[in-house]
Amino acid sequence: MGPRKTARSARAPSSKADGDSARPRTAGGPPERAKHCICMVSDFFYPNMGGVESHIYQLSQCLLEKGHKVVIATHAYGDRRGIRYLTNGLKVYYLPLQVMYNQSTATTCFHSLPLLRCVLVRERVTVVHAHSSFSALAHDALFHAKTMGLNTVFTDHSLFGFADVSSVLTNKLLTVTLCDTSHVVCVSYTSKENTVLRAALPPERVSVIPNAVDPEQFTPDPARRHPTRITVVVVSRLVYRKGIDLLGGIIPVLCAKHPDLCFLIGGEGPKRIVLEEVREKYQLHDRVRLLGALDHKDVRDVLVQGHIFLNTSLTEAFCMAIVEGASCGLQVCVCVCVCVCVCVCVCYNTSLTEAFCMAIVEGASCGLQVCVCVCVCVCVCVCVCVCVCVCYNTSLTEAFCMAIVEGASCGLQVCVCVCVCVGSEHACGWYP
Repeated sequence: MGPRKTARSARAPSSKADGDSARPRTAGGPPERAKHCICMVSDFFYPNMGGVESHIYQLSQCLLEKGHKVVIATHAYGDRRGIRYLTNGLKVYYLPLQVMYNQSTATTCFHSLPLLRCVLVRERVTVVHAHSSFSALAHDALFHAKTMGLNTVFTDHSLFGFADVSSVLTNKLLTVTLCDTSHVVCVSYTSKENTVLRAALPPERVSVIPNAVDPEQFTPDPARRHPTRITVVVVSRLVYRKGIDLLGGIIPVLCAKHPDLCFLIGGEGPKRIVLEEVREKYQLHDRVRLLGALDHKDVRDVLVQGHIFLNTSLTEAFCMAIVEGASCGLQVCVCVCVCVCVCVCVCYNTSLTEAFCMAIVEGASCGLQVCVCVCVCVCVCVCVCVCVCVCYNTSLTEAFCMAIVEGASCGLQVCVCVCVCVGSEHACGWYP
């Protein structure tokens, strides 16, 4: 009885001490928050380059500065297997999983279970944070984490449709994955609306945290620009969903119209051959430069050489490269769906649902030119938008919108879009 009593009495103070160490109290203040061990999971991480990879790395560094423990789980890249350590002791597990397509592993839920469970138990993970709907490993990690009783968070970085086969399959998988996820984070309000509809989630479970960059790392340098030519910079992975086919179609058109225009393209991918064929066919070797893969530290040096940053992505909800380009002093042009922007837009709204977007008014009040996209049409498809449309109505059903009258009464220029037609600067518009 003596030894048992001693063991029991020794065990009770140990439990209390653990609780005190998890939440130390400051003098005269509330207890501090408990520190977590967070596991970031995604198929996309360094040495692969992209916005998701940069987002995961920067977020992990910020969490480390807060005192949390962070580990990252991704699949192996070539000879990079096992455990590697990055800045500030960031631990990365490169798991030996087979890549199926475009750096994404196969989704079976079972082949990744032993490896992910080993990581979660070994590191004593309390929160699993998965990234990107394209990542099969992220979906597997969310499923396994919930079976182990862990808290889960998912961040969605892209927009998806609802009609094509790929989107339908991905949306169904996302519905199953997120039905029991603790919380979901999106990088824009448009992305939140898209994710809520795709995954059938209650909106209160989805938060919006926009992307951002450190402006000290992306400072302008006008002296690096060409004095007589206008340089358009594109920094992106050269894949279909980044709109490289669209880019290859507009390069010869713009070069024919503007003799002083040249393109500086950084990035690597399977669609590089499309740009090389365009350059060869139209003899644009002196006006289209392909830089290949770029290290993240070299991106700023490429951006400051340009006047305009062009983004042709078809799926991104909030492109990090746009913020980096704007921080380097470039004017930003964004293309949506199958339409081409040929104007410089500093404030660009691509909402498909908002009849009156407050961001348009905020951008106009700051002296920015405002361009608004509706459905598959852009208000500047074949011409330059030189006016500021403060009141813009995109309704597809209203016969007479009161907001149009209110905007005109306030002295605003009113643009009305009908179906696939683009409204001009008239005060109102009617359906045929």
